[in-house]
Amino acid sequence: MRVTVRHLVALFVWSVIILAFLFFFGPWKLVLLGLLAACCLGAILRPALRRLPGPRPLKGFLLGIVPLLVCCGLVYLAVSLLIKPIQGELKFLPQSMHQFDAWLAGLSNRFGMSQPLTLGQIWTAVHAHIGGGLLQGLTGNLIDLAIGTVFVFIGTIYLMAEPSESVIPPLLGLLPPNRRAQARSAIDVLEPRLRWWLIGALITATIIGLTSLLGFWLIGLKLFVPLAILAGISEFVPTIGPALAFLVALAFAATQGADKVLWLCGLYAVVHILESYILIPLVYKEAVRVPPIVTLFTVVLWGEIFGIGGLLLAIPINLVLWTLAEHFVGNRTAVAVVSAANSGEPLAPPVAAGRL
Repeated sequence: MRVTVRHLVALFVWSVIILAFLFFFGPWKLVLLGLLAACCLGAILRPALRRLPGPRPLKGFLLGIVPLLVCCGLVYLAVSLLIKPIQGELKFLPQSMHQFDAWLAGLSNRFGMSQPLTLGQIWTAVHAHIGGGLLQGLTGNLIDLAIGTVFVFIGTIYLMAEPSESVIPPLLGLLPPNRRAQARSAIDVLEPRLRWWLIGALITATIIGLTSLLGFWLIGLKLFVPLAILAGISEFVPTIGPALAFLVALAFAATQGADKVLWLCGLYAVVHILESYILIPLVYKEAVRVPPIVTLFTVVLWGEIFGIGGLLLAIPINLVLWTLAEHFVGNRTAVAVVSAANSGEPLAPPVAAGRL
């Protein structure tokens, strides 16, 4: 291929864009994650937008503030439910710590350790190795999450109030003409996938949270309300989230005796079977089926790159990349046929396999 001045200019422009993106990655990741979360909320609200009467800006604004009102209501409900149990448990915190130390001592003796472990020793070791960096990283992630949440609500209101016809065509205009049909088809396919992911995640989190609440209450676990809320929220982080929520509940169960630990392990097995073999196949059947091994490893990857937001939005990020791969790397002939059929243009003859 002959290299022209136009190719060199395009290469230079793309190099500058990539370098600027990498240099300002901190602010960019908040914008990208906020935009992705806003697209998920917009996808689930758009069917209601089409059915409501009235001017688009007004009904779009009213629907756009619905997620904000729902989140504020959930936070208020969670805080009101947690204040009294936490205040009550703080009175028994020294006793709980003593019981946990006793459990660690019995575990140490069982493994033949010369000096029994204590909660203070574990805390000192953790703080000495990763405590400072972990605290700073957690604080930074929480600040980023708060700023990203603002972007989510603002972006959702804008996507609802502004017609997509005024947003998507200018973005498609930035692409080469031979790629615009693929990009448009990818956007059309991605919206229902994001919608069904969010619907499935909300259904799964609600059912797992209520099931855990009932189970924790039946086995007599302390702080069963906040632990059940944590179990529900953890469903947004595949595999890793439920495992961490179980470890937190296990630590509380260990302070109440070995019988509570056994009951909790049995409850976790039942809930895990319910989630893996009933809930996920039913609620996620409309979303893209990304291989589970890809999801498992990319959750850690997105968490390292984007922080807490990457953990919460790991599956939507995978959906975006998977959809783009399908349309830009996969069967392009099928994409061109679908796009031409939707636009009413005559279909071009099929391109031979292996040719771009």
